[in-house]
Amino acid sequence: MEPFEGVWSWYQYAGDSIRLAAQQVEADPDSIPPGLVFSQHASPQEALSNLAKARAELNDLMVLVLFAVFEQALRGHLAQTSADAHRSVSSETQASLVSGAFKRLEKCSLEQLLALYRNVVEAGLLKPAQHVKAYRNWVAHGKKEPRPAEVPEVAPAGARDSLTRFLRALGL
Repeated sequence: MEPFEGVWSWYQYAGDSIRLAAQQVEADPDSIPPGLVFSQHASPQEALSNLAKARAELNDLMVLVLFAVFEQALRGHLAQTSADAHRSVSSETQASLVSGAFKRLEKCSLEQLLALYRNVVEAGLLKPAQHVKAYRNWVAHGKKEPRPAEVPEVAPAGARDSLTRFLRALGL
């Protein structure tokens, strides 16, 4: 199973739900059941505006979630690499050194984690992952406007593609 399959599925369901709600508001706003939030808007235009905002928030949330799954996969890869390295050493001293090194790596920052893979994956895969990370950080820390120029806008599909290519380069 692809690492992002589960989260991508709910994202598509939620996106479809927003799209269908917008279609219903456009086609026949009076047919919306009174208990739904759409029926409480002053006008169909207000409902459509809020649905568009919901879609934008969903997209930003999805980039955040995709990067969380990506980070979890990298940290899992690091743990597996640590276990493999530990099994391959022949002396207690080597085992202690390997164990200590990997324990420090387990606590490394996200930036340090990505830097570990700088020599493992090609540069063309690292830069897009760093862009997703920058966008994710901007979203996670409140999306202060205007978005800084060094933080490129990242769409969910682009984030998924970039992060998938990175993980595949690691055999994940």
